[in-house]
Amino acid sequence: MTGKIRLLGIALMVMVLSSGCVIQRKYKAQDTYNRGMTEFCAGNYTTAAGYFKWAMELKKEYAAPMIGLAQCHYQFAKENFAKKNTGAALQNLEEGLYWSNQALDANPGNPKVTEVRIQILAMKGEIEQVVKTAKWGVNVQGPNPYSLLLMAKTYMEVGAYDEAEVAYKQALAVAPQNVEARVQAGQFYEKIGKKDLALQQYEEAYRIDPNNPDIQIRITQLSGGQSETQGEPQKP
Repeated sequence: MTGKIRLLGIALMVMVLSSGCVIQRKYKAQDTYNRGMTEFCAGNYTTAAGYFKWAMELKKEYAAPMIGLAQCHYQFAKENFAKKNTGAALQNLEEGLYWSNQALDANPGNPKVTEVRIQILAMKGEIEQVVKTAKWGVNVQGPNPYSLLLMAKTYMEVGAYDEAEVAYKQALAVAPQNVEARVQAGQFYEKIGKKDLALQQYEEAYRIDPNNPDIQIRITQLSGGQSETQGEPQKP
């Protein structure tokens, strides 16, 4: 009897294998994307791109890996420009724009789509499109600090300082407790030579985040070693 049961088990196993019903591990799109981001942060852009494409196969209309692919092609372009391989770099930028367009269609409200498009367009030298894209991001994604800071930085980099200052003020109005907004505003004021205003922003950032040594260094440098923050007890 035992022999018959064993034979029956073997027969069932053969049937399963011959029918292709092999048990396979199920991969999740989010986990695959996360693995891609780990590789991207490690500088392994080709491997990261493979994971991003895999994530899109697992989940259609998934914007995050599309943005990841755009970022990978931006990095490929940087590498090719450094190697004086201009033709390949320009092709990388076009592919990056393609994936950013795909991400835009899938999730136009994601500010990271705007960011990577600005990076690619700036590398292509299309300054007018860079500014238009930054403004578009604020209009579509709403007055959030991320989009406003991106627009402010864009204006600053193209030398439109008045517009940049307005955008920084808007970002601070939307998120007055945002340390990054305070620091970026401080850096902007330093760049245009308004050290008093820069110091005000750094000191406000320090009050929000007193355990940040980089902010303290900027305050000390601008104040000549004397500042309101020195001697204040730091929060545990």
